[in-house]
Amino acid sequence: MNFPLSPRRTYLIARRDFIEYIKTWGFWLTALAPFIGLFFGLLIPLVMANSQPTKYAVILDETGRHASQIEQFLDKESQKFLELALSEAAKYTIPNDQKDAFDLVLENQGPDEARELIRTSSPRIAELID
Repeated sequence: MNFPLSPRRTYLIARRDFIEYIKTWGFWLTALAPFIGLFFGLLIPLVMANSQPTKYAVILDETGRHASQIEQFLDKESQKFLELALSEAAKYTIPNDQKDAFDLVLENQGPDEARELIRTSSPRIAELID
């Protein structure tokens, strides 16, 4: 029995074999393993970095001699945090041509004036920053 070799018959055989192969779990495991590995390879370090417990420090000053220095330090830290928060808010609320002016206002006049500049440029955000 001599079958003629035709491209159509070769295509049908190759198609049937390919369809049977992609139905197996091994094909999908091999095809998706790099992406799954990459996903977990990036996700696990991020989760581990953010899962560290918050560290607290307690300062017990029963004499009261260091109260003013502690309050100044806390005020300075809260001021830095407020300036950072306003800078981040300005990235999304201040138009690009006013960003340099905002930075100058924040640096020279303080966070209250910078907050007012955000209020004037984005009235919707004004409710969120109060």
